[in-house]
Amino acid sequence: MPAVRNAIVVGAGIGGLTAAIGLRRAGVETTVLERRSTPDRLLTGGGSCSGTTPCWPCGS
Repeated sequence: MPAVRNAIVVGAGIGGLTAAIGLRRAGVETTVLERRSTPDRLLTGGGSCSGTTPCWPCGS
């Protein structure tokens, strides 16, 4: 079985970013794809975020 050299991770949530970090540490070239253009409460684990959309729970 050939070694994995490249991977695509779909989703930049906590799980996707954790997977991407693990892959990179293992020497795999990794690309992360996310459908949203700016972070919101889903991308920040429900905490604060920056941008023009209000985020729960801080409302900023």
